[in-house]
Amino acid sequence: EAAEEAAAAEAARAAAARARLDAARLDAARAGVAGFGAGADEAPPHEEQEPVPDEYTCPISCELMQDPVLTVDGHTYERCAIERWLAMHDTSPKTGATLESKALIPNHGLRSMIRAFQQAAAASGSAAPSAAPATASPPAAAPAAVSAVAVA
Repeated sequence: EAAEEAAAAEAARAAAARARLDAARLDAARAGVAGFGAGADEAPPHEEQEPVPDEYTCPISCELMQDPVLTVDGHTYERCAIERWLAMHDTSPKTGATLESKALIPNHGLRSMIRAFQQAAAASGSAAPSAAPATASPPAAAPAAVSAVAVA
């Protein structure tokens, strides 16, 4: 029961963060600020877009993931967002539990699904969701302790 309440609270926080980001983008679009938090190929707010499945969105950045990685507790995040988090914390951003390791494991399956989703949206003629925010810089090389992965 407590786990369900925690999951519901996390979902509510993520939804609120997405709503704040959408409102900021809409305000910026109304003010004529080009590229505020939007990808170069992202449609203006008035064009209809395919809804982005929640599992394709990073729970930290609330953006569509490009380089999804798993933490040791099984949660998936955008690599640059979780690396920034782990530089200052040793806990899971989703659960608050201490992580046994800061190792990150590429989530190739999810990355393929996100790319297929983007291609399908582009092929259908609807506005394809942005790959990444225009303000995001390319992922920097991660410290070896954070991105080292040993798979047996």
